[in-house]
Amino acid sequence: MVRSRRIRRLLPMVIVAPVLAACVSSWSSTTPEASDVTVQEAAEGSNAFALDLYREVANEGDNLFFSPASISLAMGFAYRGADGQTAEEMREVMRFPAGPEAYLSSAGELDRSMNLSGEGRELRSANAFWVHEDLELEPDYMADLEQKASGAFRRVDFTTDPEAARNTINRWVSGKTEDRIEELIAKGVIRPKTAAVLVNAIYWKADWLKPFKAEATTEEPFFMADGSEITANLMNARNDFRGIERGSVKLIELPYAGEEVSMVAILPDDPDGFARLEGSLTASRLERWLSDLDEAEPYDTILAIPKMSLDWSADLGEAIEEMGAPLAFSRNANFDRMARLPQPRLPDWCGLTISNVIHQANIDVDEKGSEAAAATAVVMSAIVTSGRRGPPPPPPFVFRADHPFMFLLRDKRSGAILFMGRLVDPRQDNTDGPSPDLSPVPEVSPAEGCPPKL
Repeated sequence: MVRSRRIRRLLPMVIVAPVLAACVSSWSSTTPEASDVTVQEAAEGSNAFALDLYREVANEGDNLFFSPASISLAMGFAYRGADGQTAEEMREVMRFPAGPEAYLSSAGELDRSMNLSGEGRELRSANAFWVHEDLELEPDYMADLEQKASGAFRRVDFTTDPEAARNTINRWVSGKTEDRIEELIAKGVIRPKTAAVLVNAIYWKADWLKPFKAEATTEEPFFMADGSEITANLMNARNDFRGIERGSVKLIELPYAGEEVSMVAILPDDPDGFARLEGSLTASRLERWLSDLDEAEPYDTILAIPKMSLDWSADLGEAIEEMGAPLAFSRNANFDRMARLPQPRLPDWCGLTISNVIHQANIDVDEKGSEAAAATAVVMSAIVTSGRRGPPPPPPFVFRADHPFMFLLRDKRSGAILFMGRLVDPRQDNTDGPSPDLSPVPEVSPAEGCPPKL
């Protein structure tokens, strides 16, 4: 290609991973498209990335809640268009288990499995791609995202009215998340030189399989990692749950209606053990613990866990750069498999680069459970007495989350972690979340000719 002597710039893409909610239903029996990676491997890669990102963005003393599934899906849309060293860095940092085309095939199947509903539960995942009206995308890229990611492309005028485009995208996100995320993209993020916005939104809502009684929720002490003591509203229950103890850490599974999705809480024995738990937890160890939890039998459990309302948002671009993928955010980014530039209608555009990875997630946890009287068989066991008394029953499993703990919402059909977080301070007002820096990224400085793509 003959280079023009005119000044050219890289055009930023905005990768947006909104998230809110997840639900539940039965596992899809559809056979994944032929690829080099299975749906389970795609889920395992996303789960490994979840722990990497957790460690990168967790701030001492702050609560945290995000969706690794949503972030992996949205970044996967950009990964499908990446090439060369740019793609290699993205694959390593995001823990994608295969090349761009093979990964998108299995990730798309995983995404479609998250669109199911049933009594007392609902899970939805939706994708959409907004593209500059003059940008010609590679035909196979568009075909792959439409077919494998089940998303629609929408042409928009970023140049003359970026604010209208921002409002359109935010309205779409709000509608897909039942208005839980009303303004994902802040003012100034969408600019006249924006090339594309790739969006995934996840919505989840479900009742507990074994509900808590509201009258059993009490204000009780909560012990902070620094040794101080506050109060929190703890939900209390005694029922049969799966639970295991591994060294100084306990895990418990709280199933939602339908039992396809569950919350798993991970609790150190003591408040001062939380930092050690976070520092020592690896993807392989977590996978082993979750496997052991799946194999455990439900057992008499005394449970106390706080009510929660968490809202977290951030631009994850800098975090992903620092984790080892700077090229995708640089002047040397190579997204030629998405669009080859310059183009006749865009003679000054050299290529594409990621400018933002905006993510928001929130969750409310309370006592609400499913009504099961009309559909549930009540099995009554006899209390047998005899002249000989047997040994006393073993003591119950006690899981008292009255100090900092980690938790995740896991789709047991695929093994994918839908959401992940931690509660370290129940007093924090999380309704507005932290205040991430979502100020516009400066325009890439002009340069004579185009920089090399890596």
